[in-house]
Amino acid sequence: MIRFASQQTIARSTQDVWAYAADILRHPEWMGVLDARLVSGQPTEIGARGQERVKLGPRKFDVGIEVSESIPAQRIAWRMSGATPFAGEVTSTWSLSARIELERSGQGRSGSRDGGVSSSH
Repeated sequence: MIRFASQQTIARSTQDVWAYAADILRHPEWMGVLDARLVSGQPTEIGARGQERVKLGPRKFDVGIEVSESIPAQRIAWRMSGATPFAGEVTSTWSLSARIELERSGQGRSGSRDGGVSSSH
């Protein structure tokens, strides 16, 4: 599995940062997401589903996304899945996970983002 993590301090309220980062429809503004649409539910509610077009390196994938954890102004987690065909009859299935956690840091808020990517053939 490929793991990733990043951290940044933003001079906005925790609620503002969480509302922006947690909204599936805003992912194209700050992630490697080319397009996002909501399929069911509200963007930050547990069980909400969306569809995203994701770019990983030179490849693009259609990914289903579901909110798996949601604690307003604190944490959001998504479960993502999708498949992409390669040459011939091989299909690679990708599983992605992502989580954002916010905490106070001086005058602003510190946000951590982590997750992973794994594949099976």
